[in-house]
Amino acid sequence: MLRAKLGTGKWTGYEFLNLAKELGYFERRGVEVSICDGIEENESVEKLKAGELDGAGLSLDVAINLNYAGTPVKAVLILDYSLGGDKILARLGFNEASELSEAKIGVLKSYSNMYFLARAALEADIDLKKAEISYYEKFEDLKAALKAGKIDAAAVNDPYGARLETLGYKELFSSRDMPGAIIDALVFRKEFAERNSSAVEGIISAWFDALNYKKRNKKKAIERMAAMEGVEPSEFEKSLDSIKIPSFKENLAFFDLESAEDVFKTSDIAADFFKKKGKLPRDYDLRELFDAKYLNNLKRD
Repeated sequence: MLRAKLGTGKWTGYEFLNLAKELGYFERRGVEVSICDGIEENESVEKLKAGELDGAGLSLDVAINLNYAGTPVKAVLILDYSLGGDKILARLGFNEASELSEAKIGVLKSYSNMYFLARAALEADIDLKKAEISYYEKFEDLKAALKAGKIDAAAVNDPYGARLETLGYKELFSSRDMPGAIIDALVFRKEFAERNSSAVEGIISAWFDALNYKKRNKKKAIERMAAMEGVEPSEFEKSLDSIKIPSFKENLAFFDLESAEDVFKTSDIAADFFKKKGKLPRDYDLRELFDAKYLNNLKRD
């Protein structure tokens, strides 16, 4: 049987990979998949660089920089895009995101959270040079800092954002305010993908099998994934409502240059952000990051 090692961080959209494994869908598609579940995105990146993972769920901004930094990867599937799943929440007393310019902001440390905060600052007129930024490895530490008044606000992703909302913290800005800015993809090391196309296609198929399971068994699916995240089903369902998970046909459109929804338009925005920051050269071409052939090889309704 074909084998693959994947990495998934704590993010609502990635849990369908874990659901596919729990339900045996990978094996049914002919692939034995091991998942490093719950590792931080930064760790997934380092493991991909070291060849300890074959693939991972990553935000596109991270995949762009990973590819440019010398670890060739291929984005083969759009897993989700955030419609409120990344957010800035604050304690009482703050009413507008722009008021955070001189506040103390905590960030749950990951490449995507830091990218989100930087993009949000531009959109919401937050002067990060005046703000005091603190980084936290663990959500519980960030939550404790908020409770103790050590920080005024937090930039986090769901399901953590949903948990802070239930505690009474107010959302000041989210990815809903800049739709399409935060996109997550299934990414494989280029060498692995080219040598194991059947494994990649099997994993993609199992992903859609898991989505179909959720359509047929919504309550059970949410309960299973909430348990994986360590949150209440109601919290997980709320965080699930803050992302869009594209269907097979929508994915085909995202990877089609002739489509009005093609993902290159969105990723060009991300790349342009890094080019302006001096993180990418002006002539960097995103086309080599995406590969639609694995999707195109599948036959689905």
